[in-house]
Amino acid sequence: MTTRPPVPTKAPKASVPSAEIEGPIQLKLAYLHEVELKREVVARGTTKEPELDPGVRAFERAPDGRGLAAIIGATVVFQYRETAVAKLNCAVLGEFVSSRPLEEEEARRFAQRDAVFILWPYLRAAVSVIAGQSGIDFPTLPTIDAGSLLRAIDERIGRPQPKGQRGQPKPSAPAKARTSASKP
Repeated sequence: MTTRPPVPTKAPKASVPSAEIEGPIQLKLAYLHEVELKREVVARGTTKEPELDPGVRAFERAPDGRGLAAIIGATVVFQYRETAVAKLNCAVLGEFVSSRPLEEEEARRFAQRDAVFILWPYLRAAVSVIAGQSGIDFPTLPTIDAGSLLRAIDERIGRPQPKGQRGQPKPSAPAKARTSASKP
């Protein structure tokens, strides 16, 4: 039997405009769906580079088409001692509502593109909190490079990328401007 956390009486709602779907889709709620932390012994002298494997794990459209649930997750593998590796598997679930019924293909596209951007901060925060409570100094999950991610998703799902539209790279700021802004 699966149990769900109580639904807040006033769930946060964020309007999500999407080029593929007419009308707003709103995030109804987001919560931690899955977490697993394992510590493993490795042979002395073994070097394990940090690994990150993020992605959309599942999605399901509501029977009436007016909502969907998407699960995004990440697995982080990190060597925190000379003879120990930690593997953190974490996923968050987002429930979305739509002002109109969504076709199955629309729901799939939304889950693969927009839901990733919306749920990533929740996943990033969950990983940080769990890592902090584990006593292991896991690296923080990166922020999303939206342009690169959109291009990669579009290539994977076979969607042509129009010129001059979102997902196109923007010229980066000169190195001096980037570094001087981060100094106190």
